[in-house]
Amino acid sequence: MEIIVVTGAVCSGKSTYVKKHFSTDKYVVVQTGRILRDTIGMAQVHKDSGNIAPEGVEFFVRSVVRGAVFYAVQEGRDLVLEGFPRSSKQVEILHRWISEASVLSAIGNTVSMQLRFLIAPKHVLLDRAVKRDPSFDLPRLDDSIRVAELVNQQLMEQFVGFKCAARFVRTDEEETVNDAG
Repeated sequence: MEIIVVTGAVCSGKSTYVKKHFSTDKYVVVQTGRILRDTIGMAQVHKDSGNIAPEGVEFFVRSVVRGAVFYAVQEGRDLVLEGFPRSSKQVEILHRWISEASVLSAIGNTVSMQLRFLIAPKHVLLDRAVKRDPSFDLPRLDDSIRVAELVNQQLMEQFVGFKCAARFVRTDEEETVNDAG
């Protein structure tokens, strides 16, 4: 069984990359970027009524990812996680879930990891981000890049016990993020 984790800074093209390279016929695909955008959009609509809290969004995303990890391991299907983990804590949580799911299904060390770190020039990332959110600025982009690099490093360290391969994938200027569908 293979778990493919696609990470990168904001607007690095994670959703586009996953759509282009991983069929839902072959893989269990969880696009957390899409889930977050849809949920945060919904949260804005309900902001005044207080129906959705930021903690609720985080809990929802974790629940979806955890369910997908256990389902994929139990069924022996390959799993693609786009945009998760996004923090140090989520790296630790993902490691724990995969370890627990592996033990429960008795597949042990037959889980292999593929880490795909998406990168793009800073001006491309900023252009993409501003199209999504006109108030997006360079300090937020720098922070996103810093966090993505930290998460990538922690993924490499946490999953050293698994068969693990990592590679950088450059998304060029012509590859655009499609928010429409």
